Order: sequence, then structure tokens, then C-alpha cells
Amino acid sequence: MFKSLQWRIVLMFVLLVLSVMIIAGTFLLTRVGEFYSHRFSYDMALIFTDEQITDELTVAAGQATPEYRLKQIIDAYSGAGRLGINQSRNYYILDGTTGEYLNGSEEVDSATLEKTSNLISAMNGRIGNAVTLRNSFMDYAFPVRGLDGHSYVIYIKDDKNEVQSIIQSIFWIILQALGWGIVISLIFGFFLSRNITKPIVSLTRRAERLAVGEPSDTGASAKKAEDEIGILSDTFAFMSRELLHTLNQIESEKTKMETILVNLTDGVIAFGLDGKIIHINPAAKRMLSICNARTVEFDLLFSDIGAKIYLGDILYLEQNKPFERVITLNGQVIRAYFAAFRAESEKAAEKVGGVVVALQDITTQQKLDDSRREFVANVSHELRTPLTTIKSYTETLMDTLPDASGDNMTGHFLSVINSETDRMARIVKDLLTLSHLDHGKNVLKQNEIDMAKLLSGVTEKLSLDAKAHKHTLLFSPTTTLPLYHGDRDRLEQVIINIVSNAIKYTPDGGRIEIFAGRVYNGLYIKVKDNGIGIPKPDLERIFERFYRVDKARTRQAGGTGLGLAIAKEIVEAHGGKIVITSKPGNGSEVIITLPIEPENSHPEATES
Repeated sequence: MFKSLQWRIVLMFVLLVLSVMIIAGTFLLTRVGEFYSHRFSYDMALIFTDEQITDELTVAAGQATPEYRLKQIIDAYSGAGRLGINQSRNYYILDGTTGEYLNGSEEVDSATLEKTSNLISAMNGRIGNAVTLRNSFMDYAFPVRGLDGHSYVIYIKDDKNEVQSIIQSIFWIILQALGWGIVISLIFGFFLSRNITKPIVSLTRRAERLAVGEPSDTGASAKKAEDEIGILSDTFAFMSRELLHTLNQIESEKTKMETILVNLTDGVIAFGLDGKIIHINPAAKRMLSICNARTVEFDLLFSDIGAKIYLGDILYLEQNKPFERVITLNGQVIRAYFAAFRAESEKAAEKVGGVVVALQDITTQQKLDDSRREFVANVSHELRTPLTTIKSYTETLMDTLPDASGDNMTGHFLSVINSETDRMARIVKDLLTLSHLDHGKNVLKQNEIDMAKLLSGVTEKLSLDAKAHKHTLLFSPTTTLPLYHGDRDRLEQVIINIVSNAIKYTPDGGRIEIFAGRVYNGLYIKVKDNGIGIPKPDLERIFERFYRVDKARTRQAGGTGLGLAIAKEIVEAHGGKIVITSKPGNGSEVIITLPIEPENSHPEATES
């Protein structure tokens, strides 16, 4: 019952009244006892400080029968009502030295008479007027010394019966007041708490209806209070309207998203941190032949279809890096994109929520690409014979015709034909190289390569070309280079292509540097120049086939637009990466990284 707020308020009122009455009653009863005790001491002191009575007592103490004479004097003052001697209050005449009972208003045994602190003070010649509230009686002791030097004590003792009767009456009055106070506080607390809790109960019921999605009464029809409860009710009504509006928007967006995902031709799968499927659309089920999504786990699924990717790699190793895999399954070619998605925690700190996989059917595109590559390979192969024939006939004409070597028109035309034939032959050769790399032909010849010797050789080969442009060409190994297993000719082709581009596109008098070294389990080669640089929009397409940044200058320099594409294919065939960074006017930097197998590395190659 007391779990209810209403009864808690009632109980609070009752406890408040109870505590106030107890504190007030205790204080009142204590003060009454103190008042009567101090009043008794004051009245006695008022009497025994009177010089007349003290003189009479002193004279009586020196007479023949002092105890009787003292009793007569005390009785006389008691009869006058000044000492208040009655059934509750008595006086005793005691020997001032031994404390022995001599006479008094009632007879007592000296042994039973308690030696209080006041009595002891009087026996020592001092007035005993100390007030002690914890005693069950009040007492006062006055010393009397006769003219003969003998001392007596007038000891007055009140057993507090009258005071206790008054205190008991006051206690019952307080107890009755407490009872009425509790009753009144129950009634008052009940109605007050009801006025407070009734709007809260109403708000609770409206919140419960709102929680299950039912429209909540905004409270417009209810009587509005202008206190804090009324403000709370208005605020809740506003919150209800806004929340319902937000829920409707979320529901609408959820419906749109579900419709989009269901009708999306690409597959979408969301996995939780435990590897279980959170959501999957029909297209993904169809592509991966999934019947029961509840039994599917991330690692098992993509291991079975040959994707070679694990949930832990995406979630913990490289969370911000998207992964891409091309999967061939049931005659379909599927490109899969993997990315971690984040969820907001209660403290607004981002944390990983799972992994999203986007599946794209690229079977048709792959067939078109294969057909295009096959076509390019066939055309390039077929062009080799006519180009060779044109080249041979052109060179024959230039050697045999007597007027073909001068500045006449015939010689000029034959020179242009020969130059363009060479350019076509280079293009055909590059296209055939790309075709072979695309189809996996001419598998890389794995040899043990001394990379320092290879790079020194490339530098030496291109030094004449660099000197022709007044360039400074340097090779600087940053660490001891390990032996590398790969295709020497292909890697040399890549380095020559990159350094040649640096020579071509650096203004005369430039500086070209080649760096190489060991980093962890990889080998890096960096070619840096201070040439014209590459604009940022062109960097994204720099490895596309036939793409040229400065088409007029590239053609003039004899470029085919295939060199960097071939370099990228060769580096990736070795399991490495090639990256270009550049700013217009500040030169370019090409970095090639190649993986090194542990058994191929030398201990001294681990320097940094």
C-alpha cells in the first residue's frame, strides 16, 4: 500500500505531525519538571535568606533542647503556609555533624535517609540548593549553627507527587492532541495527496496508451491547473503530439526503406556483432541461395563461397576501411562490398553495431569486359602483322628511294609514317601486355631479385635521358634491401615507366629521387620529383587505360596512356599496391609497396 505516492504523502503528513507532537510534548514535559524544581529551590531560598528566620534558628540552636525549639520555629512558618509542608513535602531536623535524624514533620530512620549532595553540602556548612531533574524528589538543605558552636541541618524534601500528577495530566492532554492531529493529518493528507497524484495517474495512463501506439488524450478537454502539475500536463501533451508525429515519420521512412530493399535488384545483408543476420532482402537470398537466414553465420557463409573474409577483420582490424571481393557462384559473378556500420550508445559515443554487405550482380558486365578484352587482344594481335609490314616497307622505301632522305615531301611523309607506325606498335605491345595480365597469361616468373641492384641498374639506364633534360637523378636506399621473389623484368618495366614519366613531366633542371627500404613485412619503392604535378581531379583516374592528364603534351612525348595502367596491373599481380600523391606545381610522389615473405627477409633488413 505504501508503494503508492498518495499513501506516501499521507504517511509523510502523519509522521510530520507525530514527530512535531512528540518533540513538543517532550519539551513541554521537561520544561514543566524544570519549572517546579527551580520554583521549589527559589521558594526555599526566599525563606531561608530572611534574616529574621535565620536569627531565630541560630538562637534556637543554642538553647537547651535545640531540636524541639527548631521544630517549633519551622512549624510556625509551615503553619503560615510559607514552607508548604504537606503529605508530599516534609522537613527534617538533622545533626549537622553526623546527619542523624533528630526531629521533623515525620519520623524516619537515619539509616534510610538518603545522603544527597544538598544534604552533604549543608553538613559542610553550605546551603544545599542544587537542582537535579533526574531525581524522583526535590530537596533543600539549610545549615544552622548555634551560639555554642553545635550545628544542625534543616532538610526539606518533596517527593514530586504533585508535580508528577500535573505532568501526567499534561501528558494525557498531549496524547489526545496527538491522536486528533493524526486523524486530521490523515484526512488532510489524503485529500491533498489525491489532488497531487490524480493528475500524475492521468499522465501515467496517457503515457501507457502512448507507449502502445494509441493516440493519447492531449488534455485539452480537462481543466488546466496553473501550477507545476498543470505545466507538466501541458508539456506532456506537447511531447505526445511531437512523439506521435516523429513515430509516424519513422514508420513512413521504415516502410519506404523496406519497400526499397525488397524491390532492390542489388542484395543487402546486415550482420550483427555475433555474425548473425539482422536483415536480408530477397535479392541477396536469391544471389547467395539462402533459404533460412536464421541459421546463417558470417564467417561460414563467406568461407563456403570463397570470399576469404572474416567478421573480425572488418570489426576490429580496419573498421574504417571498406572491403571488396568478387565472388563466382552458380554461374554468377557477384561483387561484394563490406563495411562496418556504427550505432549510437546511451552516452552519444559511437560504437560498432555490425557489418553491412552490399551484393552486386556483375555477370553481364563481366561478360562484356571479357568480350572487350578478348576483342582488344584479338585486334592487337591482328594489327601486329600489318604494322610490321608497314614498318618494313616504309624503312625499305626510305633506304631505296633517292629522294626520300632529304627535306622534300616524300622524305617527310615516309618519316611521319615510320614514326606513327612505331607509336602504333608501342600501343599494340602495351595492349597485348594488358590483355595477358587480364587473362592471367604469362604467369609471373618468380626469381630471386636483388632490389638494390635492380634499382641501381634502372638509375644507370635512364641517367643519359635525365642528363639530356639537365635533371639530377639519384637512388638512395633508406635501409638494407632484402632479396625479393618476383618477376624481375616486369618490376623493372614498372620502375622504368614511373621514372621515365618523372623525367618527361619535370621541367629541365629538375630533381628526381628514388628511395627504397624495408617497412615491417613489406618493401617500398618511392619515386619523387619536383615536376609540374597532377591536378586532384585527374589523380582519381590516373590509372585508367588511355587516360592522359595533358593529352597534347602526352602525345607529343610519345605516351600511349597505358603505362600506369600496366604498372598497376603488374604491382597488383605481385600482391602489392601503387599510390600517387601530387599537387600542381609541387611535383609528384609515387609509392610502390610489395609484400615480403618472412623466409625471404634478412635479419639486417629490419632497420628503420
